[in-house]
Amino acid sequence: MIGAEWSLLRREPHLKWGAIALLLLVGLAAWNGRMLLESRTVDAALALQESRETIDALAVQAANGNATATSPGAAAFGAVSATIVRRSATGEALAIGQTDLEANFQKLTARNAYAALAASAPDNALRLAVGNFDVAFVLVWLIPLLVIAAFFDIISGERERGVLALAVVAGAAASRYLWIKWLTRTLASIGVTWLAVAIAIAVGERSWTAETAITLVGWGVVLSAYVFFWASLALACNVGRGNSERHAAVLAAAWLTLVILLPAAINLLVTNVFPAPSRVELAAQLREATEAADRAAAKDRDRWFFDHPDLRSGEAERAAYYRSVAASERMITDAITPQLSAFESRAAERRALTRRLQWLSPAATTHDALTILSHTDGASQATFRAAVLIFHNRWQTFFFERIDGDRLLTRDDYARLPTFESPPTSSLRSLRRASTNVLVLLAIGALLCIYCGMRLTRLDAIPPQQEGG
Repeated sequence: MIGAEWSLLRREPHLKWGAIALLLLVGLAAWNGRMLLESRTVDAALALQESRETIDALAVQAANGNATATSPGAAAFGAVSATIVRRSATGEALAIGQTDLEANFQKLTARNAYAALAASAPDNALRLAVGNFDVAFVLVWLIPLLVIAAFFDIISGERERGVLALAVVAGAAASRYLWIKWLTRTLASIGVTWLAVAIAIAVGERSWTAETAITLVGWGVVLSAYVFFWASLALACNVGRGNSERHAAVLAAAWLTLVILLPAAINLLVTNVFPAPSRVELAAQLREATEAADRAAAKDRDRWFFDHPDLRSGEAERAAYYRSVAASERMITDAITPQLSAFESRAAERRALTRRLQWLSPAATTHDALTILSHTDGASQATFRAAVLIFHNRWQTFFFERIDGDRLLTRDDYARLPTFESPPTSSLRSLRRASTNVLVLLAIGALLCIYCGMRLTRLDAIPPQQEGG
């Protein structure tokens, strides 16, 4: 029976061409994601190279006694910057997620780290408005349509063509016949899904590693659970009365509701309950803190020079100026830290609310799992920002100790500059995080199958000609 059903599937042109179109779109989306990622990687590499060349040149000048290169203040607040680059993760090209909301790299000086938040901006505002054409988008939107095309008439079509009646007359149990038909189509849909994921990985990834294999398995498992849900929903729709046209309309409405309307409603609700933290507001608070700190530092500097009139010239004045700038930056940091903490706390609350509401939509649940597996979800971005702040504290401390102690920079000091390491990613840990999403999809699909099982057993006791109507 499985072989016969497989033969019937291969003879349905709309399924064959639908699967081919899906695979082509997946390949195109993976290529688009890879090109976007490679473009950003090249830009980051150029910025990192420029920063290293500047540091090497200053090291040579410090060895020659150049005043700008040996002054810790001049280096800290203008000449030297640390280029922060976010490490590309396995699978990132397949699910852009929230990576386009953050700059791929940024330059930090010894001034407050939060100025970079105001400076960073998305690469393409239009991309934010229309969304990303990536593999996650294609699969979450189109897999349900392919499943609906394969399952919308799984029972009603058999009734209308008289096949179900013939099967029962031949001695086959109606429920067993339909379960085998459903299982064959479900396995075929899952097979196409795994093939799509394999194509996406092959096109989107530059190399195959153990992390790549785990990502492939994770995506395949998540999307298999997604297929299982839609196949179960289609079967649940078919066990009720109605013809194939009605079932197709109901399933199309389900796709519209679960894939488009519910995620949009969730986003609207979250936006109203927990509006996204305003970077503009944070930048305004930063400017106010900067102005207040500068005024306070200027008063302290004038008071110091009033008490030491003999030092108002040359190196002593410049050293005192940089000490006052360092004090000003400390004051700015102290003033803006509560606002930044509130910013991150509100963003975390927003993510938590979104994650709770996403269970209402299998599409949102699936997309969330895919971004987790690709390390492009909001939590991954928050981890990166936290690592940047920790590094910036080390960078500031390196220079402020030398400014406060009037210690000139040497060539060896430039070699000992702190370096930033992007937080490591683990596909296995991400797979564990996404397992909850998979279990939710499987649980919903299992409940639908139990309901269908109870309805299908009635077919074995009802003559087919009566069951239809």
